[in-house]
Amino acid sequence: MRFLSSALLPIVLLPGILPVHEPKTPGILPKTLNRLGRAGRRTGRLLPVLVVLPALVLPLLVAGCGGGAASQDTAAPPSPPESVAQVAEEAPASPERRAIQPSAPGEPTRVLSAAELAGAPHPEHTQDDVRFMQGMLHHHAQAMVMTELATRRTSSQDIRLLAWRIELSQNDEITLMRRWLETRGEDVPELVLRFAADGHDDHAGHDGHADPPGHAGHAGHGVHGDSSGHGSLPMHGMLSDEELARLAAASNREFDLLFLEFMIRHHLGAVQMVADLVASPGSGQEEEISQFASHVEADQNIEIRRMRGMLNARR
Repeated sequence: MRFLSSALLPIVLLPGILPVHEPKTPGILPKTLNRLGRAGRRTGRLLPVLVVLPALVLPLLVAGCGGGAASQDTAAPPSPPESVAQVAEEAPASPERRAIQPSAPGEPTRVLSAAELAGAPHPEHTQDDVRFMQGMLHHHAQAMVMTELATRRTSSQDIRLLAWRIELSQNDEITLMRRWLETRGEDVPELVLRFAADGHDDHAGHDGHADPPGHAGHAGHGVHGDSSGHGSLPMHGMLSDEELARLAAASNREFDLLFLEFMIRHHLGAVQMVADLVASPGSGQEEEISQFASHVEADQNIEIRRMRGMLNARR
């Protein structure tokens, strides 16, 4: 642009026969124009100057414009992507999807490629899968009994909130387990809940949800403290009737400590039940039960860590 300005300045000034100063920017064209301007003033003949000027200026202007455009094209950086979609299109293909085949405790898991997974047979559920679901139904039902007691036996908001979360989660899982058994034509056990201290007989696995902390819960429930499994795999961590009665009789700080101790043990029992299922040959491989068992294990372990922290803070 500075070069073009220097070239055009003498053209504007010449018709008025004004003195033309040589610009600071060096160049052949400004010097030539100034000489022509001085020659025109001495001779009084401007016409040759005006005739010569277009012939000199036009080629230089064309060359200058062409050179500037070429320079800009060369120096211009690549334009940024117009959208995230463009980036996604230009990104390299993602690696092949993989699946992890669970194995027995102490053995390494096996990673299956997408091709292996597509060609692999889809395992059917086993009788141990059925017994696991039936036993976990009873196990979850007793947890519901314990969480209901928290709505009446303690004023600690963190305990009440913990109990509410556990009840919401396990109530949904009870619904899932019942549906899993029903769709496969398996027996769905009747969850007989009895809690003699409250004088209630009721059934677990209802479709309603728990009331949030600060609201009255449903009626008190109890469940058999039987860890024999009702024909299923052993139900680890279950409370006896005597332990449930002890929990129901406690209040406030005493209840908080017992609730945390018992619920930690109860959760550890659920994790052990998952381990027993996986250790059973051919079991835990059906897609839906595999996902459910993995979810139970992960969820229970998270809550165990949380409850241990709450328990340590109270001691």
